[in-house]
Amino acid sequence: MLNLQLLTKVSGYDSTFRRRVLDMIANRFERVNRETLSFLEQRRYAAAYLHLKQYLHDLQPYTRLSEMNELKDQLIKLHDAGSPEEQDMRCKFLLNQIRNGLAQANIHLDEEPLTKPSKNAVREGDE
Repeated sequence: MLNLQLLTKVSGYDSTFRRRVLDMIANRFERVNRETLSFLEQRRYAAAYLHLKQYLHDLQPYTRLSEMNELKDQLIKLHDAGSPEEQDMRCKFLLNQIRNGLAQANIHLDEEPLTKPSKNAVREGDE
């Protein structure tokens, strides 16, 4: 879900800065998750929707476009949901999608090198 290559470039290949950004995203998600679930318990579906909408907006610069579009589609379905049960289900589904996307980013975090590519490096397929 997260565009780690872009984040690496933006960080200037500074692993400490990159880790802080990822930690900030994860910590914010945990707070958003807690607050959104609280809104659902209170049956405040509009507040839950707006909370998730704001988080996705803030997450957008760090996310791959295709995956952000999928999340926005789910957000639209949440907005258009009719019954409280459907709103509850769609909201929890969207939270799980975000959680899974963040978990995938952390799984691959240590596998991606943080060194700048050489100007003379041969890319795959260019041989």
